[in-house]
Amino acid sequence: MVSSTGDPPNPEVYEIHNGVIRSERYRAWVDEQNTGHIKILRRINFVTLITILRQITMMQRAGDQAPGGIRIYIPGSLQTIYSENLRSVIEFTEFCFNLKIAVITSDDAKDPSSRI
Repeated sequence: MVSSTGDPPNPEVYEIHNGVIRSERYRAWVDEQNTGHIKILRRINFVTLITILRQITMMQRAGDQAPGGIRIYIPGSLQTIYSENLRSVIEFTEFCFNLKIAVITSDDAKDPSSRI
């Protein structure tokens, strides 16, 4: 189902503060190199993921530089849950939007998204 504005229904409550989209379940932002980042904190559904991807690509297009791709950080505990379905979503998104997406397991202490 799609709303009258063309947006898919999304019960996820979020706020945007200083260019960072924040919710209980994820954080999303675009850095200085126009690379999008999505840090998944808790399990989200794929409608929410598609909505986040859409918001990130719109933020990238509003920038002065060419989009630098998107990095999705997933906790290791969710990696197996998302592996096959997420791969399908990424392949579809990369094909339709000609955009490079990387999935990174974020349990690493050197995770650059830990600052958000």
